[in-house]
Amino acid sequence: MVINSYDKIILIDLMWAMHTFHNAMKFLSVKIDGEEFRTGSIYGILKNIVFPNIHPKVCIIFCEDNHSKSRREEFKGYKANRAPSISLVSQLSFLKTICLSIPGVYYASGEHMEGDDVISILAYRYRRRQIEIYSGDNDMLQCLAYSDTVRVIKGKNKRIDSEYVQEKYGVPPHALVMLRAIEGDISDNIPQAGKVKKAIRIGTALTYETIDDLKRSVSVDPSINTILSEIERNWRLMKLPIIGNLDITKCGYCSRSEAITIFELLKMNLLKMEYNAIGGI
Repeated sequence: MVINSYDKIILIDLMWAMHTFHNAMKFLSVKIDGEEFRTGSIYGILKNIVFPNIHPKVCIIFCEDNHSKSRREEFKGYKANRAPSISLVSQLSFLKTICLSIPGVYYASGEHMEGDDVISILAYRYRRRQIEIYSGDNDMLQCLAYSDTVRVIKGKNKRIDSEYVQEKYGVPPHALVMLRAIEGDISDNIPQAGKVKKAIRIGTALTYETIDDLKRSVSVDPSINTILSEIERNWRLMKLPIIGNLDITKCGYCSRSEAITIFELLKMNLLKMEYNAIGGI
């Protein structure tokens, strides 16, 4: 079954999901060869995202994260405060083995693409379908501009649409990148371009949709013009691609017997029962 044939496509920021459940379920662990092994990421993702959404007309795509070479060259401090978590490596491997034995589950990645980039490309590519994006990153909100059928899921069942963006930020989704390019993003270690009055920030975002539009204009507010280079840097760091080459791995890459072995190793008997109930290859 090709992805375009599904009615609904769920795009998951894999590393966001891994970290979210790893931290939220710190109490979950099992001893393997006498050593404590945390299992919160595997349990949380399967129990809260994968198993509840398994359906013949629903496709689940985990979007993997590779460092963006261009962004790090553009700004050396980009995401500099994000240290890799070695403790998640084994959980990632186990989760992938389980998920790639389940029909309708895929893994997608791109060379030098972050998970956000992969999500954006897929959301745009399949924008005529119903799209749900599981991520805590505000960069994902710009995907709402691709189609009225796109929704972002943040937190526990918090569904975000275009109306939410307008109410919270004062601009529609298509203007959000320009606004955030001026304001910066502390979570990605992207500094504020400069201190500009709120009305001017919003007015600029509503007037100029792209950085090239802003640079070509002869009527830019002086407070914006003086920080134009900083805004351009932030724009290029924040703007997500809509076209790109992706590698997509689908169900069949791993066998059900491998998945069952992992459930037994991790002593996840209840999840093993749910897994057996959904069937597979």
